[in-house]
Formats: sequence, C-alpha cells, structure tokens
Amino acid sequence: MRGEQLADAKRRAATSDGETRWRLPEPESATPDVLTFLAVDSEIDDMLMGAARRRWAPAALAEKGGERAEYLDHARAAIEDACRSIAARFA
Repeated sequence: MRGEQLADAKRRAATSDGETRWRLPEPESATPDVLTFLAVDSEIDDMLMGAARRRWAPAALAEKGGERAEYLDHARAAIEDACRSIAARFA
C-alpha cells in the first residue's frame, strides 16, 4: 500500500463512527496500530465475504477477489507492523 493511501485511510478511520472502532475501549481505539486495522477494514468492506458471496456472479467475485488480494498485498507490511506492535505491547 502506498504511504499516502494508508495515511488517508487512517485519517478516515480515526474520524469514522465504524462499528469496529466503537467496540474497542478508549484509548485503544485511537492507537496507530488499531487505526491501521480500521483503515484496512474500511478499504475492503465492499469486497464480499461470508454469505453475501453466494448472491454474486462468479465473474464479479473473481474481480472483487483480485482487488482484495492486490490491496492486501500493498497493505501487508503495514498490517504486519501493526501486528508486531500490538504483540509487543501486550506481551
């Protein structure tokens, strides 16, 4: 993921009222690590998971699956950094 895209997604996540963020106690919901996950969640929330997949055409699923895989490849380093940071904080 490009740095400016992640930064923009983090800004949107920080100001959103997304249900994931509000399930977390303060101040954990505002940490950079959590904002990374919220940003990723926000970027892939339209990429069909679970039961919704059964209602989509195979070609559309393939297209969305490719978009999701490409996005996660770009975001992988940021996700892994956030995981390491959280693991270190709670170890």
